[in-house]
Amino acid sequence: RQRQMCIRDRGKGQAEVRLRATELSYGQQQIGNLKLTLDGSATRPQLRAALDGGDHLLSLDCRGLEGAHWELRCEQLEGLLFLQGKPRRFAIERPLEFEWREASGELRVKPNCVRMEPASLCLNQRAQYRSGNVAGVELSLRRLPLAWWYGLLPPSIKGKPGSYLEADLKLASLAPWQALLSVRIDKVEWVWRGQGGEFPASLEGIVMRLALDEQRALFTGEARSPVLGGLKASLAVDDPGGEQSLDGRIVIDDLQLRTFSWLSATIQQLKGVLNGDIRITGTAAVPRLQGALDLRGGELRDVSLPYPLQRVRGRIELSQDWA
Repeated sequence: RQRQMCIRDRGKGQAEVRLRATELSYGQQQIGNLKLTLDGSATRPQLRAALDGGDHLLSLDCRGLEGAHWELRCEQLEGLLFLQGKPRRFAIERPLEFEWREASGELRVKPNCVRMEPASLCLNQRAQYRSGNVAGVELSLRRLPLAWWYGLLPPSIKGKPGSYLEADLKLASLAPWQALLSVRIDKVEWVWRGQGGEFPASLEGIVMRLALDEQRALFTGEARSPVLGGLKASLAVDDPGGEQSLDGRIVIDDLQLRTFSWLSATIQQLKGVLNGDIRITGTAAVPRLQGALDLRGGELRDVSLPYPLQRVRGRIELSQDWA
């Protein structure tokens, strides 16, 4: 709500700009108070910034270096985030270095890591931006605790600690698109509460992969649980920017329906085992599903039903346009 700016000419090509803003907001979100100082010269600038948002703190200190190319070296980039009510401090592993080559219009960023124990996000090799395109971007995310996000789960589900997410991103080009993303979770455990009490569950070997270029986008994923069953899925989209033809498959292996009893507070009991093998063809505008779903041992008790459904067994065959 309050902003102050001060500009001072120090002579000999030296200048100083100070900016102070309080009670910054974005939409309905309060951001905090910002202090920013930029001084030095065009060839040797110095930038210092501090953001105090109460639960979110950030400080930055960068200096320009003289040389054959314009360089910026940030000795300090650190801050504090509150996740699940606990403060989490993050910081760069080594000075963050940028290099700008004006003649070729090329920006280079040297490898580095941001750490917020036990998690880390690393740029594994030098990345560059030139003529509207990027190259050499390889990011790796390691040991991100899922417990940091358990607060987003419904109240009826309680996640257990000890589960971590890891991911890798390789971005070879933006024009044309060429990227590869993989996500892995070794194991995740939780307990959900229903009318019949608490039920433990887990998923193991969760793997998702997305490969993207101008000719094709391919997604694959799978997960397995000794309690809940298994699921495998794949979907290829040919000509993503044009016709968007589909070629996919979903395989459901002994999926326990009691897994979904928490979806409604009116469900008193839900049982059954679901198997299926479904092919996906057609286009994104008019997809086609072909295959079957088999249910055995189905049972549903719900307060909205006058009588319970018991010993339900059936098969659903899919062979039609679906949108």
